Amino acid sequence: NNGNNNTIQRNKLPDRRGARKSRFGMHDTKPLLQRKSSTFNENAYGETFKITQEQLHKISNEGIWPDIQQDLEEYGVVSLDKDTPALKLVLSEGEARDKAVGIIEKYLGSITGVDKKSPISIDKPSKEIVFPLTDDQLRQVTNPHHLKMLMDDLTHFGTIGVDEGFLKLKIPLDLPTITPIHKLEKRLGVLLTVQEIKDIRSHIAGDEKSNTDANINIDDIDVLKVNDLQFINHMMKCCKSGVKFIKHKKRGVYDERFVLIDKDRLYWKEKQEERNHRSRSMHLTKIIQVMIGKNTKALRDDVLKDTLPICCFSVVAKKATLDLSSPQKDPIQVREFTAYLKGLQRHFISQASQFMQQTPNNRSHHPNSKHSSRSNGHSSRSNGHGHGHGHGNGHHGNNGHHGHHGHHKHNNQQQQQKPPTNSQQNGKMKLSPIGQGFGGFKFDDQTLNKMTNPNNDNDKQ
Repeated sequence: NNGNNNTIQRNKLPDRRGARKSRFGMHDTKPLLQRKSSTFNENAYGETFKITQEQLHKISNEGIWPDIQQDLEEYGVVSLDKDTPALKLVLSEGEARDKAVGIIEKYLGSITGVDKKSPISIDKPSKEIVFPLTDDQLRQVTNPHHLKMLMDDLTHFGTIGVDEGFLKLKIPLDLPTITPIHKLEKRLGVLLTVQEIKDIRSHIAGDEKSNTDANINIDDIDVLKVNDLQFINHMMKCCKSGVKFIKHKKRGVYDERFVLIDKDRLYWKEKQEERNHRSRSMHLTKIIQVMIGKNTKALRDDVLKDTLPICCFSVVAKKATLDLSSPQKDPIQVREFTAYLKGLQRHFISQASQFMQQTPNNRSHHPNSKHSSRSNGHSSRSNGHGHGHGHGNGHHGNNGHHGHHGHHKHNNQQQQQKPPTNSQQNGKMKLSPIGQGFGGFKFDDQTLNKMTNPNNDNDKQ
């Protein structure tokens, strides 16, 4: 060809002798059923290794880091956290862990705690936390690339992997557990432990006396017949799509509404396909009581004279009360939904409590955290909710509203005595950044201020 020909010749392209041999994430095409049955060794796996300053100096000054990365390409990827300092290892399959560690130790010496200079989390006294995953969460966390993004969010914490549909975190006892869990929830959405699911099941099952009084046969409750993976899938789908209830107001006024739980808020709306509006919602940590029965004037109206109390319930918050009944007059429907609601409410309150205990220095320096107690209503010092939540698990009782009004009075006295904290003034901590997925978006300040306006918590419908 002449010199004026601009066509790129194939034989002119660079020779790719050093082509990557990485298989990281290339074969992430497992069907869902296979992911559910895959063991720890067959799934993507992550682990952090705390290294010594000498090992960090070796990485930084001896030019070995590219060699370590290249030698690991066949099994996964490794990144360096200079601040801790620690290595973050993500593998396509957990069974390659020992081989990968051997490669790293070839360059750095022991990183597995044998010489006790650089203890690895898995060899220290640790706590294992187990989370049954929904189908969507399972697809995400067994994807090596998504697991890499999760690991990038985390500082030194321990190990993470999936075993037959259960996410397993192993965290040293001397490290806070709430920090990695919060980071995971930011990407994956709510993660309930096996114990939390057990507690929700227990609320649905009820006790022998209440079942006898309500003529409920526990064997008729289908959701109690499934395993934990099926249970969490059913629960989250039910919460997200919503359940149709009848919403009652004073003087016998009522309308049908779809009631749902999205992330950390309870919503109600006329049609299932409508978007969720914050003006028709409650933050779960603002809920003081969830009571089954006819505990309010709206639910004691004559329009409900043929509906049993066990088919009605009230959700009492600081600024509003949501009174509902089952259209089918089904006590199991009411018990199931209220168990989900209270289970998720307990989850967020527990997260806030753990955050306060484990990271006391971050209470007022965590602008995007759902765990900030003073803004989410977790602390009785800031808004008087702390005591009310402790009694919010009761199903029955006609004194629910009296306790609610007494709470207001106590709260007003405290507000006169103490000025609001900075987090209360700007309101930004109210937004819980959970379930964002892997898009990496962030809320700007203007959006945060609009979305966290306390005036939006009123019951306007």
